[in-house]
Amino acid sequence: MSVDGLNLAMPEKADPERDRVAEAWAAAGGSVTNMTGGAISGGFYGVLTDGIASVSNASGATISGTKRGIFMVNGVGSVSNQGGISGGTAGVELFTGGSASNDVGGAITGVTYAIVHKSQADAAKGKEVLNFFNYAFKNGAGAATELDYVPMPDAVTKLVEAAWKSNLKDASGKAVW
Repeated sequence: MSVDGLNLAMPEKADPERDRVAEAWAAAGGSVTNMTGGAISGGFYGVLTDGIASVSNASGATISGTKRGIFMVNGVGSVSNQGGISGGTAGVELFTGGSASNDVGGAITGVTYAIVHKSQADAAKGKEVLNFFNYAFKNGAGAATELDYVPMPDAVTKLVEAAWKSNLKDASGKAVW
């Protein structure tokens, strides 16, 4: 099965006809071509497949989902991106393997985060956690680049540190950072 489209949006509410088509495609695999100017989005996944599949996202096209832009559960998949692919936790996840190429001008993004208690019962341990992240911010740009990640920009690092100073407190209310 092949889907060549411009705008495919998966609404939040159930649609039995749409769901049958989506489930059949997800199980069978196939290919998706999102052409220039196209937008594919979903409540959880922009593109979800449970079989061998390929996805091509052209320059100026977007694929997005609140969890993953593209999620290939079973079967080896391939993704070729010249546009933008984004997800809340991962832009692209090839669960059982495959390949993703991000051509010049393409962007695949996801969010990486850490959850830290605002009130630190043990201020010394809390400070050590922040020291770890601070070390990574200050010294990790080379490793990030080597692993094909985008280093954290200095302006963002400063915003994070400011949030630590104003939000993370010890049991008495004193700033941990």
